[in-house]
Amino acid sequence: MLIKSLGEDYDEVYTSFWMKFDPNWLWADAHTGIMKLFRIYHFDGPDGDAEPWSFFSSGDSAPIFLYDLKLSPTWGFRGVYALRCDPQESEYYCSERKEGDGLFDGTSIETPFSDIFGDGQWHLFEFRVKMNSELNTADGVLQVWVDGKLQFDFSDIAWKKPGSVAGHGWNTIGIGGNTTNWFAPPLNKSEQWYAIDDIVVGTTRLSSPPAAPNNVK
Repeated sequence: MLIKSLGEDYDEVYTSFWMKFDPNWLWADAHTGIMKLFRIYHFDGPDGDAEPWSFFSSGDSAPIFLYDLKLSPTWGFRGVYALRCDPQESEYYCSERKEGDGLFDGTSIETPFSDIFGDGQWHLFEFRVKMNSELNTADGVLQVWVDGKLQFDFSDIAWKKPGSVAGHGWNTIGIGGNTTNWFAPPLNKSEQWYAIDDIVVGTTRLSSPPAAPNNVK
């Protein structure tokens, strides 16, 4: 897992990057599979004993937005969102909304991500988060685009609840982390890779994201 401090707190943050899977990538087909691909959060540190890797109700980070790739036994791998609210001691799991997936686009079922990312090509991920304007006011924003297509679009999130600090903003991003993908028996010691490039973090969405990498070896 790679984490990066943004140096200060921001009310609104856009993040984008390109991602490519090993052309021979295999997805789990018999076990629950999950990959925490991206997260953005408020880290309470670095004063005191705060630890950027410490989460949950006793941890040092909240609110958090997590974007995962997760295996559905019926629909294959999907993009999944998970929300964590602040204060983490009492509202970590966000009482009104915890997590969900992008199974449906209107009345049609989306193409499984195992098909999309199995093409050996680069794919563009874009994320936008914005804090709610007042504590417990449900007007916080979350948007996710995959290859320019809007996958999640919420503007009713109370990221910060009573007991949170009004001035807290987004100050840390992370790529990678918890992954379970039993694509081969552990004794085989099999390996596969994915690549990330052109990570851009800013306060506005890029009108022209960097072009996909070319001739990378």
